[in-house]
Amino acid sequence: MNFTAYASSSKGNLYTLEDGQSSILIDCGLPYRDMQQLLPKPPTSYDACVISHLHGDHCNKRSAASLLERGVSVLFGESLRDGVTFGTIRVKSFEVKHDVPNYGFIFRSSADGETCIFIIDTFYCP
Repeated sequence: MNFTAYASSSKGNLYTLEDGQSSILIDCGLPYRDMQQLLPKPPTSYDACVISHLHGDHCNKRSAASLLERGVSVLFGESLRDGVTFGTIRVKSFEVKHDVPNYGFIFRSSADGETCIFIIDTFYCP
């Protein structure tokens, strides 16, 4: 799997995870127009967007709404506890500690057999 950070700061967070067959956005904490400019392909071509937590730099509500309006599934970490598969990538969330509900993700690819763990903005991961 290939993980890419397009934005990672208090001004906004945007990451992708791809396995050659499927691709997922992780967090959408930038204006939609900025996402369009930064990403190598249109935001609508991603299989889903998973949100770690609801701080504005990780989840721009207008961007999340724009993705949903354009047919991209947007899921908050809580809804991924039992695992959901998008194309060839399975995503399962787990809780990490922050000042708001926050989730890390385990990604498993059936295309390349790799596993990736994503954790952000936490002071403790049980």
